[in-house]
Amino acid sequence: MNQITIELLTEDDIEQASLLMREVISNTPYYNDAAKNFFRTRLFTAGWIRDQLKQVSGDWRVIYLAAKDGDRIAAVATGWGVPADGVFVWEWLLTSPDYRRQGVGERLGRELETMVKGLGFHKAACDTRTNNTESVPLLEKLGYHRAGELKDHWFHQDFYFWDKLI
Repeated sequence: MNQITIELLTEDDIEQASLLMREVISNTPYYNDAAKNFFRTRLFTAGWIRDQLKQVSGDWRVIYLAAKDGDRIAAVATGWGVPADGVFVWEWLLTSPDYRRQGVGERLGRELETMVKGLGFHKAACDTRTNNTESVPLLEKLGYHRAGELKDHWFHQDFYFWDKLI
């Protein structure tokens, strides 16, 4: 592993990020088939990522942050919000299996929080599936508060809702 850098996703990174995101979802056991199919075919395509990044206008912010090992994307974190509203909605943190358990996700999460705090957000919020054995301990380590549980939620799966003052 070379030196990991954290930077905003660029146009040149979109294809690789899309591939990483689809591969991670496809091989994650706690996503059901309906969720996997939706994310692989609709949400994590290169075209969808490009469209998301074009939606930035006025105060609206869509952020795709990449942890890179040289030219290779090791992890991607995404989210959105309006700084004046105060809450940044952290949607995804997806890490390549080759970079798990090395602090990459934690570092990416902390740098995302620093970035959005600098934009004027005072809180970050997200959800995870209740059986997400990677994200639950990471969010606890990052100091997130489990604010509630959502039963039979997205794709009929159970979720925790998390938040943190940043």
